[in-house]
Amino acid sequence: MFKSLRLEGWRQFDHIEIDLHPRLTVITGSNGAGKSSLLRIFSRNFGFDRPYISTPRFVDGKFQYSEGMLSRWLGNLGRLISRSGDNQTIGELKFADGGVSSLSVPNGSGAQYHLQSSYATSVAGVHIDSHHAVLSYQSVGSIPAHLTTPEQVLTHYNNEVRNFYSGHYSGVSPIYRMKESIISMVIFGEKTSRASGNPVLTAALDGFIEVLRKILPPSLGFLDLEVRQNEIVIRTKTGAFMLDAASGGIATIFDIGWQLHMIGLGNPSFVVTMDEPENHLHPSMQRSLLSRLLDAFPKAQFIVATHSPFIVSSVRDSNVYVLRYREGSRSDGEIVPETASSRVYSERLDTVNRAASANQILRDVLGVEATIPEWVVDEVQRIVAKYEVEELSLDVLARLRSDLAELGYEDQYPAALAGLVGKRD
Repeated sequence: MFKSLRLEGWRQFDHIEIDLHPRLTVITGSNGAGKSSLLRIFSRNFGFDRPYISTPRFVDGKFQYSEGMLSRWLGNLGRLISRSGDNQTIGELKFADGGVSSLSVPNGSGAQYHLQSSYATSVAGVHIDSHHAVLSYQSVGSIPAHLTTPEQVLTHYNNEVRNFYSGHYSGVSPIYRMKESIISMVIFGEKTSRASGNPVLTAALDGFIEVLRKILPPSLGFLDLEVRQNEIVIRTKTGAFMLDAASGGIATIFDIGWQLHMIGLGNPSFVVTMDEPENHLHPSMQRSLLSRLLDAFPKAQFIVATHSPFIVSSVRDSNVYVLRYREGSRSDGEIVPETASSRVYSERLDTVNRAASANQILRDVLGVEATIPEWVVDEVQRIVAKYEVEELSLDVLARLRSDLAELGYEDQYPAALAGLVGKRD
C-alpha cells in the first residue's frame, strides 16, 4: 500500500502533496493538469511503467531534450529538489510499510525516460487505463489447458492488456482472453465422472460471478454466466446475450471486475490505479461505481483520476485532491520553474466541497464556468443585449422573463438579470 506522495518542480508540477487514503484517493483536475502522470508514479511499482516523454529545446546552438526540470536554482539548498550524481531528485513516495523512495529523473536522457526510485518493494496491483480495446466479435478457436491457477489466468489477460497499452496488436482482444479463460475454467474446473476437476478454478469463477452481482448495475438484472459451445452468454432477468454484444459500459465493468477479482485471490491486499473510469459509463453508474468496488474488494486501495463530478463526490470516506493551476511566477528565493507563468499544485477537498451538486463541483472544483450548453449562453446574452439601452423597470424585467420563457430558458432568468445589471455597473 502507498502512504503519501510529494513532488516539486517537475514537468507542470509546482508543489504536489498527496496523502493516500487506505481505501480510496481521488485525483481530479482539468485536462493537462497531470493526473495521469501522477497515476504512473504509483502503477510503475507493479509493472505498468510507460515512459515519460521529453521536450526538445534549442540550447547553446543545438536541440537538447528536457525532462521538464527547473531551469535554475536560487539558493535554499534545503528544499526537496536536489542533484544526486546523474539524477535530479523531484520528490518522494512513502509506503505503508514505512519505506520511503526518493524519486529522481535521469539527466541527459533522450526523447523518453523513466523515473528512478531509491527504494524497491513488492507491490501487488493492477492499472485500469482510460482507454479500452474496442469490442469486436471473435470466436474462441482453442481452449488453453495451461491455465490452472488464478495467477495464470490474470497473467494470460494482462499480457493482452499490456499489448494494447504499448501499441502492439496480437490479433485478439483482452475480452477474447477472458472468454478463453472462462471456458477453460468451466471445462477443467468442474468435476465429472472422468475428470477430477480443479476446485481452485471453479471457486475462482464462482467468485467472479458473485463480484459481477455486486458491481453491475441492478437495472441490468444480472443472473449468471453460461458457456454455450464456444461462446460466453450473459443471463439477465430480461433475457440472455453474448459477452461480445455487451455495451461499452458493461464491458468496462467486466474488465475491471475480472482483473481485480483475479489479483485479489492471490494477494492479502493490493492497489488499483484507475484513469478516468467514467469512460463509457452512464452517470448513474459513475455515481455508484466506486462504492460498489469498495464493497466488492475490501482488501484493495484505490487511486483514481477522474473528470466526473459524480465520481468525485461518490464516497464520503475518501481523500479527494484537485490539481489547480497557480498563475504568476514564484517570488525571489524560491525555485523558479522553467515555465513559471502557469504551474500545478494540489489542494485537498473537504467533505463540504464534495457534498455539492454535480453542477457545483463542475464549476467550483473542475473550473467549468457554465454547466449549460454554450449555445444557450449565446441566446441568453442575445436576449439581454436587447434591453441594455432601456431603463430598468418592472415592465423591462417582465418582458425579459417573457422572452426567456418563450425560448424555454426561463430558468436562466437569474443569470440574465445579473448580466443585465452588471452591464450598468
